[in-house]
Amino acid sequence: MFDRFTYGARQVVVLAQESARRRGSGQIESSDLLGGILLIPGDDEPATHLLRAAGLSAEILHAPGEPGPAGNIPFAPGTKRAPPPGANSIERS
Repeated sequence: MFDRFTYGARQVVVLAQESARRRGSGQIESSDLLGGILLIPGDDEPATHLLRAAGLSAEILHAPGEPGPAGNIPFAPGTKRAPPPGANSIERS
């Protein structure tokens, strides 16, 4: 499934799984994916800059809980939905 993902995207999913596991969850939520982006090492990622500029951090997004299940953790319903076409385009007036 992840063979079409870039290396960075796969890294985000792995970090999101670890985040969900630390929270004690059996599924990856959107906040886990955002936390995965924030946990990517280095400061080269534009998404990381954007999230940090908005005041987000991995610590804010995730409170530790009981350890979650081992192995692959599935995405929560709705988490893997793509944005609708044109959602990232800017309308000019």
